[in-house]
Amino acid sequence: MIEGQRFTVLKDGFVHLECLYERIVSEGKMSPDVLALMDAIEALNYLIVRLKEAQRMARSADVRNLLDSIRVEVEKSTAQASNLLERLVFGEKKG
Repeated sequence: MIEGQRFTVLKDGFVHLECLYERIVSEGKMSPDVLALMDAIEALNYLIVRLKEAQRMARSADVRNLLDSIRVEVEKSTAQASNLLERLVFGEKKG
């Protein structure tokens, strides 16, 4: 993983968003739900980047800590959306 690159977390680990989206499109797995989740994941990833930047700008430990807590919650939500996207597109993974 390289700072600044767009990625998400799936069951098998980290994946670049562009690679995931290319795979979804190439396999013809598009649907309104898939598109909605892809859009949400894009927005959440943008928010994570902005929160990290805001945290760098902040001078107060209270502000930095709050922004970090918010970012962690957004990352959890992003992981949940990514997991649902993975299930919708690729089905349940076997053991």
